[in-house]
This record gives sequence, structure tokens and C-alpha cells, in this order.
Amino acid sequence: MRLTEFLSPETIKVPLEGTTKEEILRELVDLICRGADGPFCDDVYRTIMEREWLMSSGIGQGIALPHGFWTHEMPFAAALGIPAQPIEFDSIDGKPVKIVFLLVCNEEQTNTKLRALARISRLLHRKDFRKGLAASTSTEEAMQVIVDEEAQHRI
Repeated sequence: MRLTEFLSPETIKVPLEGTTKEEILRELVDLICRGADGPFCDDVYRTIMEREWLMSSGIGQGIALPHGFWTHEMPFAAALGIPAQPIEFDSIDGKPVKIVFLLVCNEEQTNTKLRALARISRLLHRKDFRKGLAASTSTEEAMQVIVDEEAQHRI
């Protein structure tokens, strides 16, 4: 699985406008809920936030990987956001977040979500990739960082 299979310029936002974890997550939920009714988006946001209240998705090194489930005809969706400034996220290393990948799926697509998380994690272990994403100043630039990294590392 490649990031370009589930991310596109329509599901990437650079820079994110929010200045808090809650605002950032709302922006990303809104990206994947485009065209859906308000209550549905609110339910997705609530699901993501309930998981955050249990345990932060800030995994360290400036990265957050929030994820959750939804009841939607679309089985899987993902979004990427790069905040204008690092965001306090209650990360395990205590450092603010610079890169946020949001993944949501229905219960039948758990395997797809896990494969996507594995791919994202594998690429984010590469310091140059993390730096390139975090330094992106536009959606197009972030997308190009992803395309270039995947062209270089086909694993």
C-alpha cells in the first residue's frame, strides 16, 4: 500500500489553521467528510476525540496518528495536516506535533487501516521524510514530498 493510494491534494492541508489539538483534528475530519451532512461529521469528530481522551495519538518525534471508526459508505479515508506552528498534543515524548495523519474506516476495513498505519509508520521512521513533511509550506509541497519518498522507497 502506498500513501498516494489514499492521500490526494484534497485530503492534505498545509498549513492547518488551528492552534489546538481539537481545532487541528476538526480541520482534518472536515477534509475527509467533505460533502457529508453536519451530524455525520460531528459523529466522526466525537469518535476521534473520545479516543484522544483515552490516550493521545501523539506518538513522538513530532507525529500524531489519530484514527477511529465510522459508519459510512466510504470504507476508508485518510487526511494529512501540517500545522503552521507545532501543536501541543500530549505526545508520549512531551514534544509538540508537526505532522498529523488522520485515518478513519468502517469496521470491515480495519485491515486496510492497519496497513495504512504500517506504511505511514515505516516512512516516518525516515528522518529526511519527517523533515520534508514538517517543512512543507503548501499542500502541493507536502504531496510532492510523499511522491518523491515513495518513488525512492518502493517497500
